[in-house]
Amino acid sequence: MYQRYVTDNNDDDDVDLPISSSSNNNTSNNNNNELNLWRRVQRKQYQNNELSLKRIELLNKIKFVWDPQSQHWLDMYNRLLDYKEQNNNSTLVSRSYTKDPELGLWLHSQRRAYKRKTLSDERIQYLNSIQFIWEDTLGRYTSSNARRWDKYFQRLVAYKKEYNSTTVPFAYKVNGLNLGIWFNNQRQSYNRNELSVERTKRLKSIRVVWNIPDCDPWVEMYQLLVAYKKQHKSTNVPVKYKKDPKLGSWVHSQRCYYWNEELSEERINRLESVGFVWNTLDAKWTAMYHKLVEYKKHHHGLTTVPQRYTEDLSLGKWVHYQKYAYSKGSLSEKRLKLLNAINFVWSAKKNASSS
Repeated sequence: MYQRYVTDNNDDDDVDLPISSSSNNNTSNNNNNELNLWRRVQRKQYQNNELSLKRIELLNKIKFVWDPQSQHWLDMYNRLLDYKEQNNNSTLVSRSYTKDPELGLWLHSQRRAYKRKTLSDERIQYLNSIQFIWEDTLGRYTSSNARRWDKYFQRLVAYKKEYNSTTVPFAYKVNGLNLGIWFNNQRQSYNRNELSVERTKRLKSIRVVWNIPDCDPWVEMYQLLVAYKKQHKSTNVPVKYKKDPKLGSWVHSQRCYYWNEELSEERINRLESVGFVWNTLDAKWTAMYHKLVEYKKHHHGLTTVPQRYTEDLSLGKWVHYQKYAYSKGSLSEKRLKLLNAINFVWSAKKNASSS
């Protein structure tokens, strides 16, 4: 019988099927019934410790499924992982999900079993590990409400990944979502003990800061800086920033406090987490240097940019100034080495030595 099982078995044929009681059984049905009964006997003997080690080894060798129900649960769990990966990390699957109706029904049964306290701790841990949504704020699963909350939560996760912080500015928006307002509402609900246990757990899992001093002007300005970076891809706010002169002045002050060693380590870390530039002159020089590297790539390896280079006047002037600074001996060793590393031409006759 073992050899028949090895020969006839396939990946979709290892579950216990009902044994046919029809009086018109053909040979195929009889064979299926015999194999099905044989599988049940092996599993029963295994559970009762009545199966020899040799037979256990033989069955393990062909990946015999000892517990079809557990295997089916794991198969569905893996299908949920695939769905989560393809749907912005969401575990909200409609019961009428047409692409995989079985998955939607399976998830509904998990929530029902959880509510009735018939779901094992092991399975609860599996689902919690992927931030599975059990219920909404009203204590029951409502797809539209829960799906919207999950959408905002995933945006918050992405925000933290990008900025290493969950202190979302109140006015912060992304893809039409008022994430700042939503996050502020979650904190207020939590502080009033109105946030569900499930949602509290999910927010705590990404280490949300619940009590942010709303009256702290530094935090308020920091949030404005984060919003500025999101829009401009930079933290270099001009000192005389017309749209928000207060922000430009604040950014300049942070640099002054930093160089005077008057800025706390906590604030330094928070600013550096969003790529804050302490030395703007170095940042500008580096940006021009990279422009020169790109110029060299597209001009046959040459670094001789005309002073009046029409495509980028600032680059031509910058290259001319580097030569001038070198001739006056005011170019730093670090910048000299960087320019020599790309075979910068200092003059028509000879190049500078970094030694």
